[in-house]
Amino acid sequence: MDEDYPLALKGGGYHAIGVEGYSAAFSKCNSNVRAIVDATPDYIYQTTALEMIPTLTSLPKIIFVLRRPSDRVFSVYRFARNNMSVLTPNLSFKEYVRQVLEEPEIFGDRAIIRNAIIQRRYAKYLENWYQAIGSGRIMIINFDQLKNDPRAVMVDISRYIGISSDYWRSFQFVSANESFEVRYYNLQSIVRKLQKLIPRNVITRKFDQYYRAFNSQKNQTSAAEDQETLQFLDDYFKDDCLKLQKLTGVNFTRWFTLRGEL
Repeated sequence: MDEDYPLALKGGGYHAIGVEGYSAAFSKCNSNVRAIVDATPDYIYQTTALEMIPTLTSLPKIIFVLRRPSDRVFSVYRFARNNMSVLTPNLSFKEYVRQVLEEPEIFGDRAIIRNAIIQRRYAKYLENWYQAIGSGRIMIINFDQLKNDPRAVMVDISRYIGISSDYWRSFQFVSANESFEVRYYNLQSIVRKLQKLIPRNVITRKFDQYYRAFNSQKNQTSAAEDQETLQFLDDYFKDDCLKLQKLTGVNFTRWFTLRGEL
């Protein structure tokens, strides 16, 4: 990642340890593996990654999973407001969108929250990747496909990177890291801090299930206002989605279709 990017690993990233140090992160991989996967989503926005990855002699392939921009912004809002508890409980989605567009500096170094809208203009970033490595080494996946038929998508990915897809034939896919409407925000804030200190294991995952059932409630925001805001964002992103379609050859028409017509 770029040195000044808020999510960059301080003192231990590529700029500090170079390609050799980066490779060491995969030292435990079996030497006979046919593919090594780095699943860091923010590379799409990084100048460092854009400059370094095309120079690798291994000729890595890149997979971009793209979600409908408006839905992604709404997901960021809900996750930040509930799961992370870093937005005020009474902040509406409409007001959050206004703040991101007009006052993004109020979110400080919280890059994901501050850049929720600008980073959904995918074509702006992908144009540089296509120029740098060419379409032959880029795979575009619509998030809706992954959500609706994860097995088929993983089979396609396996074929794309040249490994067997047999593993996915009987794999049980489950949703993870989903947003939920928090009942007690102070409690959620405490639990979030504890989760950073306690290693993840079977017991903690089971606790998460019971805790979420206890500290969740029905959506407290205005469904009608949220839909209006989502439609506003669909219109806002329409031109960029059209550029994305032309760039990738993938049909994203549903992303800017009136929601009542879906």
